[in-house]
Amino acid sequence: MRIDFKPYPGATYFTVQEHQRHFHKMEAYDPQVDLFTIERLFRTLLNITSVDYKFQLIQLSDKDKLRENFTYFCKDDPKTGMDFLLSSKEIQKGSLLDLTYSFPQVLESSWNFDIFFIDPNASLGVPADFGVAFTRMDFEGFLTPFSIKSFEGHRQEIYVLGRVLANLEDKGKEMLLRESNYKAAVLYQMIESCENLEPVTDKEKRSQSMIVAKCNPEFQNKIEKLGYKLGAESKDTITIANYPTHSKELIEMFADRVVEL
Repeated sequence: MRIDFKPYPGATYFTVQEHQRHFHKMEAYDPQVDLFTIERLFRTLLNITSVDYKFQLIQLSDKDKLRENFTYFCKDDPKTGMDFLLSSKEIQKGSLLDLTYSFPQVLESSWNFDIFFIDPNASLGVPADFGVAFTRMDFEGFLTPFSIKSFEGHRQEIYVLGRVLANLEDKGKEMLLRESNYKAAVLYQMIESCENLEPVTDKEKRSQSMIVAKCNPEFQNKIEKLGYKLGAESKDTITIANYPTHSKELIEMFADRVVEL
């Protein structure tokens, strides 16, 4: 079995299969019952507490429309390994912040974006055919919200998303963030210690969830032969996703094995 470090789609959270099995044993399920809970959990975990933003599930295809019609920012970029918020100074009106690759490295304070977006398939580790958007109350755009009818075809995904968010809340934001920071430190130390890897981002701007390094294709092949799937945005870089589904022990073992190559 290969261990998945690709940014997208990310490795599934370790409780997903358990929740899927439980769903199949249920006789009836109304997904609308869970929506208020899912909104509350998203607001808590992403730190989007302002009542100025409304919550909605949207078609994933709308993500491309969002990028075309808004100034697009990705908090943690899988291509550059940069945390945008560490280098930003002013956010202009008409902007969108993509948190898809960021959890649990989310918002520490208020930011003046019109839309926050997250695709559950990446850092949350939940397979889904929809995305989550928080938009300003006065926003009237082209987003396609999930209708009552469309919920019917996604009952299992909504059920699993709600249960995984509850699992993450039970673990606690502080613990999740502490583990994420520790794992990022291990991975960056690995890059510094390995003569075949080289960091691409200045320390003060580095993402804690998207770990990018220069790496020649031959060495990348050696890593993958150990049983790991890596993100590769170009021939000479690799991206290692640091998501909650990756345990500290898994990251430590990975780093030790790469340094020893």
